[in-house]
Amino acid sequence: MTLARSSRHSLCDVTPATREKRASRTTLAVAVMLATFVISCGTVTRVHAPAPLTGGARWVILPIANLAETPQAGERIEALLDTVLRRRGVTALDRYPVIKDDDVHMLMSDRARYDVSLAWARGQHYEYAVTGTVEEWRYKAGNESEPAIGLTVTVVNVNDNRTVWSGSGAKVGSSFDDASGVALELLTTLVDSMTLK
Repeated sequence: MTLARSSRHSLCDVTPATREKRASRTTLAVAVMLATFVISCGTVTRVHAPAPLTGGARWVILPIANLAETPQAGERIEALLDTVLRRRGVTALDRYPVIKDDDVHMLMSDRARYDVSLAWARGQHYEYAVTGTVEEWRYKAGNESEPAIGLTVTVVNVNDNRTVWSGSGAKVGSSFDDASGVALELLTTLVDSMTLK
């Protein structure tokens, strides 16, 4: 009986310092697990950013090439870019005019569409053009069906077609996410890494 009372007493007699150490270890373990989860679900690499960009300059969104299997993924990124860039502080922002959907223009390659829209932007005296590619826009096969997005965003100087900023990233969402939401998160992370003056 005495031994049982003594054991019960020693288990309950935990000092505040011991509790604090345990809480600290638990917090650290949770933080490491979360960091590992975030890193495994998405990576962003800023490829090229030689100088700050002028947020108040005239910007235009040009065609985004779709290398993914999902139709119109490029157009979806263009629409999302409009919102994300405005939120970031790009005030004078337009989109290229829709190219006629006739037989000739339907056969245009992504490069040809880009060249036509860049020539138009140059004639309109824009300073920056935003373009890029969608490498992946799909739901991963399996029970969970997580959305997977991969893309590159590039800002070019309209006058000489020189790249002044470029970033690429990939992100996998949870089974509760949709592809557009994951794409928006990835685009926001990419655009937020731009330095604007």
